[in-house]
Amino acid sequence: MRNPYPKFVWFFGIVADASSDPLKLGRVRVRVVGFHPSLINTQDLPWAPVLNGGAARISNGQMVLGFFMDGEEAQQPCVLGTISGAVSGTGFFELLRRVGGSINSLFKTSSDPIPREDLPSLQLGGEKNKLAKIEAEKFLGRPITDEEWEELIRTTIAEASSDSKEQAQVAAVILNRTRSKFGGKDTVTGVVYANNQFQAVTGTKYIGPSVNYTNPTQAQIASVTNSILTRLSTANKDWLNFTALDTAAYGPGTNLGYRTKALNTPGSERIGGTIFFTER
Repeated sequence: MRNPYPKFVWFFGIVADASSDPLKLGRVRVRVVGFHPSLINTQDLPWAPVLNGGAARISNGQMVLGFFMDGEEAQQPCVLGTISGAVSGTGFFELLRRVGGSINSLFKTSSDPIPREDLPSLQLGGEKNKLAKIEAEKFLGRPITDEEWEELIRTTIAEASSDSKEQAQVAAVILNRTRSKFGGKDTVTGVVYANNQFQAVTGTKYIGPSVNYTNPTQAQIASVTNSILTRLSTANKDWLNFTALDTAAYGPGTNLGYRTKALNTPGSERIGGTIFFTER
């Protein structure tokens, strides 16, 4: 008999919202390790039904085991239950580090770029891609290599929501840093992989790079390409920093105090789910 679930995808995750299901069905929002970086707002996480209505026994911060009902599309999570003794920030993450195989790869936190051959091709091409790259080159003030262009697309997808203006400004900050040789780096890749900067790309102590960086969808690529093409030219050329607005986005290994600093910095502005500013 043919297996009807050839791409069954398991996950570990941390419960981010266990009490506000608008449909009152006992669903929870889960930040899945390796799939949902800390900068994704909690309200943007998909709702997950819980096996046998077990949501009453689940609280925020608990580790859960589940699977994606739509396989590798990873948009329809289902929670099977909690893992006893495993809560956000505990040594359970260290246990996962030692599991090996594909799970181990989720916890890469090195500042060295992931080798190109270890990442699936974005299959960039077409007239819109070409024109968007030209807009990025105009904004930066110099030609951009194909490797830098792919890095810009991946990182923007990983760090921004689906908001078009927010996507363009995230790309602008990356290019602003490249132009100003932020941290002594003068390439897009160098800027992105600078220590303790783009955590959706390099990961944190507990959570590895976002799947939105390592394996973005064609829809995400098209969205960011269009945002750069249509909005980058009007983006701010001075901002060098950004951070998430939603406090729930600050998971293990991140600094919530940085959000407060951003909000209190003169000239900061909220666009979509992100605060943009220049650190003083």
